[in-house]
Amino acid sequence: MEKSNEFDYLSLTHFLSKALFLGIGISRILSSAKESTIFCLILGTFFGVILLYIINNMSFYNSSKFKKIIMFILIFILLIIGLVEFINLINSIYLIDTNKFVIVLPLLLAIIYTNIQNIKVSFKISSILLILCLLILGFSYITLIPEIRFLNYFPLFNVSFIKVLKVSFEFALYSVVPNILLGGINYKFKDKNKRLIRHYLFSNLVLIIYMLITQGILGIDLIKLFKYPEYVILKKISLLDFINNIENLLSFSWLFTIYVYLCLCSKILFDISYEITKKKWIYPIFLIIILYFITSYFLDNLIFLLVTYDIHWIMCLVILIAYILLNINTFKLKKNK
Repeated sequence: MEKSNEFDYLSLTHFLSKALFLGIGISRILSSAKESTIFCLILGTFFGVILLYIINNMSFYNSSKFKKIIMFILIFILLIIGLVEFINLINSIYLIDTNKFVIVLPLLLAIIYTNIQNIKVSFKISSILLILCLLILGFSYITLIPEIRFLNYFPLFNVSFIKVLKVSFEFALYSVVPNILLGGINYKFKDKNKRLIRHYLFSNLVLIIYMLITQGILGIDLIKLFKYPEYVILKKISLLDFINNIENLLSFSWLFTIYVYLCLCSKILFDISYEITKKKWIYPIFLIIILYFITSYFLDNLIFLLVTYDIHWIMCLVILIAYILLNINTFKLKKNK
């Protein structure tokens, strides 16, 4: 595998590790951990490395038809979670009161077009968007630091140890579960496992800094009031004291993250569908029908949204356990993979 393609592949971890935090993950972690957030994030990263090491040594690329059907269901659930995040974000911030299916249709067409291309196209998109995201986040960090109120980090020990463990594990689930998608890609190169873990640690560092800045600016009480605290803090940014309202541009880093995540989910699903049915048109039609049904009957249902918020981490746990049980026979310990 060429070195450029290695970086393109590894850059996927940056997006996958952050994809489930938008809208639900960040607000849940910060609201639950309170001022003990920093301990939960560090411990959660430690748990995440262990979980990531386990799933990185598994694969479903050459699995049986039955396993691929189960994997199709699991990954389709991940796809739906990501699409719900994307639709709600766009509908809440950019295109208020716009029909949700109208919002998602252009995205679906772009994703389907990417699906019919070689998997390396997804890799290249991720590496390009990674650079853009890091530039946006770097600018955001520099301009937001002066807005931090350090009293929002204290008192440090105000939740129980059991609560810290639970929130830490929840953080690990959100950051690790999307990485099961990499098990469907047959790319091997030297020190693959170690390098994926290094990229995961870097991605978590970027996310941890952002979450701590969010906590420092808003405080836990205000975070509980906002659906997108990660977006609200961007409103504090102004450029050269006269260019305001640039939060929509800066929040594109989150849209890029969801887009790469959805592209990879859909690409794996497209390939599995083709291997099972030998027909390329079935999955796109199936996806459009399901999304029309969801956007028409579920996303405006408050009960559905509240239940989804509460069981978000449980769905991730079920997917992780199912993935491990399904592919445990492929688990291998190798120094270089």
